[in-house]
Amino acid sequence: MEAKLGDTLRLYDREDYWTDVEIIQRENCDGEMCFDTINSDGSYGNTYPRYKSVEDLIESYSKSWGHIDIIRDTSIQEQWSDLLSGDTLWVTKYELDEILDNLKSLNINTLMIQSCKDKFVIKVDELTVRKHKEMHNED
Repeated sequence: MEAKLGDTLRLYDREDYWTDVEIIQRENCDGEMCFDTINSDGSYGNTYPRYKSVEDLIESYSKSWGHIDIIRDTSIQEQWSDLLSGDTLWVTKYELDEILDNLKSLNINTLMIQSCKDKFVIKVDELTVRKHKEMHNED
């Protein structure tokens, strides 16, 4: 699992509840730079940073959490642009929640959703795809 400075880690506990933390760099590791995380309220993941690399940080977190997703620092539009191209995507419940929370900013009017075990198949309606393509062809 590769992550880099500035990425967000979505940490899932054993019951699949999650929290997001951002990978940051801190000074204070015997005078060297170390890696740590910070959450949205400004709290550090560790009171004393001890990870000399992002890989060490990820390895340590993977021992304490059910699983970890790495979220790259990209806009919501970039992240889900395939939907507006007409693609059908398979997503997790958490990805679906993110998309549903951002429908307006994604310019999606209708999202077709079908569940299949623990995944969801989603697709944007043809009218929205056509409008998106026309809008971007005018640019």
